[in-house]
Amino acid sequence: MRKLILFVAIFSQLSAFSHTKHDGEKSTIPHARIFGKITDADGKGIAHVSVIIIKEDEKTSTKPNSTAIVKGVTTKDNGQFDVKDLPASGKFSIKISGIGYEPQEQIVSFNDSKLQASPVAEKNLGNIVLKSSIMELQGVSFSR
Repeated sequence: MRKLILFVAIFSQLSAFSHTKHDGEKSTIPHARIFGKITDADGKGIAHVSVIIIKEDEKTSTKPNSTAIVKGVTTKDNGQFDVKDLPASGKFSIKISGIGYEPQEQIVSFNDSKLQASPVAEKNLGNIVLKSSIMELQGVSFSR
């Protein structure tokens, strides 16, 4: 009887341990990935652009729409970005901004029913073109 209890205790611990995500292992919990490339009007990748992922909660009768920043990255030297391990359901707002460019926002949503075949949902936003923001700075004068 003691061996049976010991076996059940060890098995339950191993079962719980096997459901956690470890480096190099695939997780059974669905997650999402959003990726793309930020370019200028000439098609050249823009480095160091901020890409913020915001989760949009659905409006309920007890609370208004609410948002929460989920993740944020900056683009690589070639303008590419890749945001992994996002919640794989609901609607997201992607806010893109860089110095010298007009900010841009895109809405992306994931459908839970499509995730049953694969544990990873992916959205390739492709090339996102940012428009230049022309700002004129006032001259600086020094007085002594």
